Amino acid sequence: HNVLFLQSYDPQNIWTRNISEGFYQTIDTNRDTIRVYEEYMDTKRSENDLDYDRFTTYFESKYEDTEFSLIVTADNNAFDYVRERNPDFFGQTPVVFVGLNPTIENTNLSSRYQGVYERIDIESTLKLVSSLHDADSKIVIVTDETVTGKAVLENMKESVKGFEGDQAIEFYMSSSLESIEKKLSGLDRNDAVILLLFNVDDRGRSYTYNEGLTEIYERSPAPIYGMWKFYLGQGIVGGYLTDGYAHGQAAANYAIAHLQGQPYTFHIDSQLYFDHLELKKFNLNTKDIPKNALYINKPSGRLMEIMPLIVTVAIVASLISAIIALWYLRQKEHIMNQSLEDEKGRLTSMLDEDLQRMVAEKTSELSLANAKCNIMLEEYDELMKEKEALQDKLQKLHQDQSTSLFESESLIEKMAQIDLYLRQYHIYAKGHMKADVHEKELMAELGVLGERMTKLKKMYEKGDMKRSDIEMYFKNFESSYGKMNERLQEGIEETKQLIDMNQITLDSGVNLNIKNTKNTIKQAAELAMFESAGQDIKLDIFIDKEVHAIRHSNYIAYIIIQLVSNCLNHGFENRQTGRVEISLTQEGGRIILGVADDGLGINEKNIARVFEPFFTVKRESGYLGIGLTNVKRVTEEIYNGKISIYSELGKGTKVKLEFPAVEVTSNV
Repeated sequence: HNVLFLQSYDPQNIWTRNISEGFYQTIDTNRDTIRVYEEYMDTKRSENDLDYDRFTTYFESKYEDTEFSLIVTADNNAFDYVRERNPDFFGQTPVVFVGLNPTIENTNLSSRYQGVYERIDIESTLKLVSSLHDADSKIVIVTDETVTGKAVLENMKESVKGFEGDQAIEFYMSSSLESIEKKLSGLDRNDAVILLLFNVDDRGRSYTYNEGLTEIYERSPAPIYGMWKFYLGQGIVGGYLTDGYAHGQAAANYAIAHLQGQPYTFHIDSQLYFDHLELKKFNLNTKDIPKNALYINKPSGRLMEIMPLIVTVAIVASLISAIIALWYLRQKEHIMNQSLEDEKGRLTSMLDEDLQRMVAEKTSELSLANAKCNIMLEEYDELMKEKEALQDKLQKLHQDQSTSLFESESLIEKMAQIDLYLRQYHIYAKGHMKADVHEKELMAELGVLGERMTKLKKMYEKGDMKRSDIEMYFKNFESSYGKMNERLQEGIEETKQLIDMNQITLDSGVNLNIKNTKNTIKQAAELAMFESAGQDIKLDIFIDKEVHAIRHSNYIAYIIIQLVSNCLNHGFENRQTGRVEISLTQEGGRIILGVADDGLGINEKNIARVFEPFFTVKRESGYLGIGLTNVKRVTEEIYNGKISIYSELGKGTKVKLEFPAVEVTSNV
């Protein structure tokens, strides 16, 4: 017998595959008398008159000389093709249908047509969902806008009329994923979603059953129930599921019985299935689940039987491990106590000798460095008197408008020298105050540390300390010793740095060593940054390795100190954080020196006057207003260069100096 097995969809469709598997595993027992010809119409992806015409041309050409004893159709489109679109070709050949929707057109058929309708057990699934969820929850039924989706939804609406649960039921038919996502986002874990179908979206894209479920699963915070078994294991909790495999088996059994002249009655019931992992995920109450339910992803019964034995073995193993651990800890405690006794001598030595020696050495170094700072302060007291006299003279010169004096190179150098010393005075004064506070704080901390160690020593000698106290004692002592040593060394280094930087001076010699220039820039910038004590101001220095030598490199020290100090005193006034950047680059035959900050900025009115002699906005604070004037004169007169300034309120200021590079040759 020749049997035509006509599928509506493509073989990648899981429902189609399930029907085929059920059909062939049953029909194979009679392959010696039955030959099956299977065709796939692929109407999920192409369903129009032109596609049907092409299929008919192909089909009639292929089977022109083949006589079929029976036709098996899977789903609506294949059945409609045999009954309506090409009835002449098939004549009165008997038809067995599976997966057919029980619409009005598909019922009350002649005896030529036998089969099983694709029925879903809506009432049982609704009752199941209602029993697993609270009365105040919501049930949302979702489907797409395909013909099948609409047909299933109509059946669902009829079945809901007899629903006796307390939950609110909403029907939602849409092929827009955006719309579905918006709808589902309003649910929570206590609500429920029943997915009928989602095979096509509003953009025309087709989805397999599993792809459609994945799209809904990713958008739903609530558990999902289904009507078809192919959804099981893909994200649904479960339900009374219709199985394509059972449909295929039924079709094969009818075909065998019909061809052998035997009667056959179709009967397929939906089976209750659950995914154990999804039940646990949503913590659903399973006490009302019928006992005939089937589970996937559930621990095997054998494992549950031997679980008490596993627990007993685990407890015994834990007790044995605990006994071994206690024995090990007792041994370790004995060894540790012995070791702690041996440490008593070392501890006493450290308290009596090491701490005292360290305190004495570091205190001596810090006091010596601080004394040198005091001597320097006395020298700067004399400089302050000279400053006041110089200020009076410069003010008088300004009033007389004798600006021609500023063209004197010797006066430029003298003014720069005095201005540098005045800047250094402010820097050293702040540095000394910081060092002095450092010394007092450290002395107080050393006193507290000494008292604490003496107290601990007495407790130890009396035997009042436990083993854990002794361990903590050692850790605290070593930690305090290390931190105190670091603090003392930090104070000494800062004070020494102040003393070493006193060597920065302005000389009139010519220095063509670029290495010295780089060192001068770094040293002058770090000296000026002492004025940022108490603020978190970052300093970045970038010097291009291609930069040539600079004449009178020590004048650069004055420029750097002046510009960085301006950043700190004007750009970051009443601010705790900021950044100063210094760059030295070369473009062709010119060297570019830049000093920039991200501070307060300068308004347009003041930026036009910043290079005027004696112009300052902080005269009441003792500023002369000659700093930037000196920088401009030095740039133009000493280096034959030019200076420019850019600023924006709230975003910072940048000063840019350009002057010719010096070519270094072997006969310089």
